[in-house]
Amino acid sequence: MSDWKKAASILGEAFSNTDATPGGGSAAGVAGVIACALARMAAGISAKSKSKKMDDGRREALSWALDDFKKEQLEFERLTAEDAAAFDAFMDVYALPKDDPKRPAKLHAALVHAGEVPLETADKAAEILEKLADVETQTIGTVTSDVNCAIHLVRAAGLCALENVEINAASLKDEKEAKRLRDLAEDIRRELTAR
Repeated sequence: MSDWKKAASILGEAFSNTDATPGGGSAAGVAGVIACALARMAAGISAKSKSKKMDDGRREALSWALDDFKKEQLEFERLTAEDAAAFDAFMDVYALPKDDPKRPAKLHAALVHAGEVPLETADKAAEILEKLADVETQTIGTVTSDVNCAIHLVRAAGLCALENVEINAASLKDEKEAKRLRDLAEDIRRELTAR
């Protein structure tokens, strides 16, 4: 197994640098990754439990959760990378000469994309929040704090991602497109804060 303490240090250094990425969008994705990993751990420990209360149906649900949260963890990893790539692409367009006739259209497209990726991250977080509520009912008591931590982390992932949606919407000159992003973001915010 890799040295997770070293990984924490590497992440800390990466997020503290003054490069454009990683930033808040990447942090949101990483929080989602950790939330899913904690859910996998809690499901794995519970599935191995010798408790008499752990019937076959419950073990089957936990086995399904193990597989599902692995897929969701990979999805957050993809979204983390895609968020950074979207912001880097925006910065490339922003660096184009201001008199370039294609710059406005490219800037618009890059901003929309940079808003849609964190929107997808936030939507995924809301979906995972619902799945964690189901897992919470199946896991054993000794991992309750881990499941609760996963719930807090994935909610934070979604809310952080929505901050990036807002900053990109605010930069759009197309008010209709900005409103579309904000409306979608508000729907997801309600889901994230309802529980």
